Amino acid sequence: MQSKIASRIAISLFCLVIVCAGSVVGASAWGLFTSTPPGITNSDDFVQPLPDPATPAGGIEGLDYSDTFDGGNLQQRLDGHSGSGSIGYAVYDLSGKKVASRASDSAKTPASSFKTLTSLGVLAAYGPQHRFTTRVVSSSQGIIIVGAGDPFLTAGKKFHPWQASAEDLADQVAEALKKSQKTSVALGYDTSLFAAQQWNPGWNARGDEGFITSITALSIDPKMSTRGNATQEAVNTFSNLLSARGITVTTTQEEKSPENPTTLGEVDSLPLGLIVQRTMEVSHNFAAEVMFYHVAVAAGQQGSYTNAQKAMEAYLKSADLWMDGMSIYDGSGLARGNRVPPAVLAKAVLVSIKNPQLADVVRGMPVAGVEGTLSSRFDDRNEAAGRGVVHAKTGMLTGVRSLTGVVSTQSGHVLVFSFMVNDVTNDYATLNWLDRAASILAES
Repeated sequence: MQSKIASRIAISLFCLVIVCAGSVVGASAWGLFTSTPPGITNSDDFVQPLPDPATPAGGIEGLDYSDTFDGGNLQQRLDGHSGSGSIGYAVYDLSGKKVASRASDSAKTPASSFKTLTSLGVLAAYGPQHRFTTRVVSSSQGIIIVGAGDPFLTAGKKFHPWQASAEDLADQVAEALKKSQKTSVALGYDTSLFAAQQWNPGWNARGDEGFITSITALSIDPKMSTRGNATQEAVNTFSNLLSARGITVTTTQEEKSPENPTTLGEVDSLPLGLIVQRTMEVSHNFAAEVMFYHVAVAAGQQGSYTNAQKAMEAYLKSADLWMDGMSIYDGSGLARGNRVPPAVLAKAVLVSIKNPQLADVVRGMPVAGVEGTLSSRFDDRNEAAGRGVVHAKTGMLTGVRSLTGVVSTQSGHVLVFSFMVNDVTNDYATLNWLDRAASILAES
């Protein structure tokens, strides 16, 4: 890492800005600023202690966390806004006061809104500047690529300039091997950070598993094919990259990295805060599951869905984000066994806003009508007030829709919310209900 860490640069972040007069600034009330990080940690550094969510120290800049909202006729307007299915919601102001609700403590299937909780858990465990380092090391048989759980290691087009490149890694390894007069080598792969490629049994319902592949600590541009083998895809890709650089791969096999090996090449992932932002913006299921496993690793366990379930529950209880009726099956929200009350999801947004270690969860939420999974939403005149000022994580499974996020109101307040609908019978009408409900908050 030596030279890489020495060349730290500023990270562009998004913050929520409210004008002192109470009006909202900019297209979405979210301004761009830069800050120099205190230091980018490496995957072999110590795990940072969990921050205390009860005593935040200035998360999103420019907000008054004591601000209260009297609610006005908000509850009546939401109650008068008809919708189908089993509806639950919770709305809080920045002071933590509940200003509107319906069945807010009743646990429901959240779909991808659950990524909000997974992202909080992994950021609390590692901090937003943490990076996961994929290495290639020497062994008695040849070389071993050691998976570090970087969900966005790529051999193709980058979505961010800091994204780790398998091509860069192959360049380093090929150069090192040629210096040692080696042009053919056996390629081992070590994925032991996580348990052997796993398929969550909660993904077997109604075809939703088609949006995920089995989880591994070593992936390169994983294909979201049902029960695909992301590890083997990564090994094949890296083998081809070495071949293109004049290194013949004779065999490939699973192999544990030796103690204190010689490193032939390494690449760092995006800082974790940016991984979270990308995951939230595009609702990346594989990345969310990898982060879920990392919560278990931070707790001193091998990454697996069972260990992650226990570690996530422990974190949420410590953060006062647990209620009766909750259950955790996965990290992406694909599992229908996940059960969370709207009140917990809304409070999780508030925790993210207030805590600088966790603020990337909210920073990554798509802007209504502008980007990510909300780019084509809020598309009629009854939802115009929400465009650009609602920032929210979507959730969508067959029969399930949800929307969880934060909104700047026309009266100059900031509200956090979670709207959840189960037993959906009309997808189009339910999406309109969610967008209209969030727009009612924006109009208040």
